Amino acid sequence: MGRNQKAETGGIIAAVLSLFATYAILMGIDQFTNVQHADVNIRFLVWSAVIACCAVVSFIIGYARLSNSWTSRFGLWIPIRKFFEVVSLSAMYAPTVLLVAFFTMRVTYTTVGYQTNSLFFHGMVSVIAAVSSYFGFVQGEMLTAKMVVSILPVFVISGVMTAALTTTDLNWWRANFSELGDSTSFAANMFNFTLIMCGICVVIVSYFAVYELIGSHDQYLAWRAKVGLPTTIEPGYYTRKRKHMWAVVKSAMQTNYAPEESLQGSKQADNLDPELRALRAQIITDKSALYPYFRLRCYVLLALLVITGLMLSGVGVFRYTPHPDMHNFFARGMMVPIYTLLVALPILAPQLNRIVYAVSWAEVLFVMLSGLSWLNGETTLTNVEAITWLLFMAWFIIFSRQIASIAADREYAQSRYSLLSDQVNSLPSETASRVSPEA
Repeated sequence: MGRNQKAETGGIIAAVLSLFATYAILMGIDQFTNVQHADVNIRFLVWSAVIACCAVVSFIIGYARLSNSWTSRFGLWIPIRKFFEVVSLSAMYAPTVLLVAFFTMRVTYTTVGYQTNSLFFHGMVSVIAAVSSYFGFVQGEMLTAKMVVSILPVFVISGVMTAALTTTDLNWWRANFSELGDSTSFAANMFNFTLIMCGICVVIVSYFAVYELIGSHDQYLAWRAKVGLPTTIEPGYYTRKRKHMWAVVKSAMQTNYAPEESLQGSKQADNLDPELRALRAQIITDKSALYPYFRLRCYVLLALLVITGLMLSGVGVFRYTPHPDMHNFFARGMMVPIYTLLVALPILAPQLNRIVYAVSWAEVLFVMLSGLSWLNGETTLTNVEAITWLLFMAWFIIFSRQIASIAADREYAQSRYSLLSDQVNSLPSETASRVSPEA
């Protein structure tokens, strides 16, 4: 049985165990507590917590069991870092499952109603726990950076929609989203909890995404040095005109590496197909990993993303009514790191595709136009805030997936180039992706 089939089989086992365990836990809760007499939202929240526990346990088992980082032969810091990463990913996964499960039960409740001690709801909760455990185990064992970032919008949408469904203030949208969380009601607490956890999730995903960028960069430079390709750009690269910059890069490439000479005597030198020739030329002239101050750029990028996440959490921590100044500071100040990041992205992450920069600048322009429309009384502030965050979440997904794609494309190009030139037998053994379960 291969890895994918083992993951699916493990997911089925986790689902069956969670199904019976959840049903037994629900029956125990009804028998030994007074939850069945509590408000329906409280009951749904308790049941959602049971589902989240089952799912996150399955996720941790699937994610951590294949890791090579639990031994201390390379130092005590390695297992400590792995433990921190497992906790971080679990902190993202658990509230996501909780909110999705709660949202599902609320929708079902508004559709079919609810009866106390209803076997229907107990059975539904058990099935949701089984399905969540199945996907938790499979996702944990096959986790990728692209999969991690895809969790974030599901979490945000589920939390906000749950708060909107349970609020008693049906006119909150006429003001802004802060109105939805500006009370001590269940809906307001759910909304503020979503903001706090969303900010933490942004910090966690940013850590993994930037590490992916740094890890891919280090691996790529090590490989280029091993096959004799240049690993730096000639000094003065950024002080010359754009037309002359390309000439400097080409000159540096030709000086540091003579492709035709290196392949003299190679069995494949005389029979390269056009695709391999093009790949070889692309790698030789690739300067995406040669930019100076690479780590400094990454640290600034990470700092802006972390500040954004922390300020988003601050909006949920400080409600408007008791803390208007602090709430406005975090809500309005959050736009500073976001816009700085979007505008300066070509400098902070120059190896991304140009279309990502265009999308970033278009997002800034679109939000500015939406703000002007609000100032002219043509729309509500709620719409402007919703558009801003939907666009930022979309950009965040694109950004993280672009980084994961860069690593995947480099690994593929290195493999093809190695087969072509016979200069290296294998790729570096270290996994570039920090989020990989095998790291």
